Amino acid sequence: HDWRDEVTTMIAGASDTVVSCLNLLIFTLGHHPEIQDKIFMEIQDVMGDLDRDVTAGDVNGMTYLGQVILESLRLHGNVVGIMRKATKDTKLPGCTLPAGSRVVIMLHALGWNEEQFPKPELFQPERFSPDKQKERHNYSFLPFSAGPRNCIGKIYAMMLLKTALVHMLRRLRVTSHTKLSDIEYELKVVMYAKTPLPVSFHPR
Repeated sequence: HDWRDEVTTMIAGASDTVVSCLNLLIFTLGHHPEIQDKIFMEIQDVMGDLDRDVTAGDVNGMTYLGQVILESLRLHGNVVGIMRKATKDTKLPGCTLPAGSRVVIMLHALGWNEEQFPKPELFQPERFSPDKQKERHNYSFLPFSAGPRNCIGKIYAMMLLKTALVHMLRRLRVTSHTKLSDIEYELKVVMYAKTPLPVSFHPR
């Protein structure tokens, strides 16, 4: 057991989640040309020369693109839920969880909490601007879990998603051909679209 096993675990763990998220995000962007334009402007501002290779520094500097990815994860979900064990008696409104209880946290449901995310059915990347995030509890949205046992592939997954989107959106526009409301989801460990997500791409 060595570092190669750990790398393999991280890459394998990220593959399904990244593919599912990318499919749903591209389809969602196909309904929002104005958001595609904002992403393209950020890509231009950060990279300057659109013909050069994308670097880690580039994707780290694309804050709006990060907001778009987080908003897609909130809207569609990715990992459905996580399980934790209560290490001590925990008081909640109306009940007390005894120590040793198994607790399932439904991550997708957190993203649809109207108190934290008004009009949750709308796709609004500005929800994840620094100012907006300061207004919410740190644990109001947990796409990668939280704490010492959070997702080890979080940074890797975000870098993959950003890099794929930069390569695509600096050259192409995307148009979707069915409604967002037509999506049917298949609930496994990772949230998938059960229905086809037809899109077309057009040169910029």
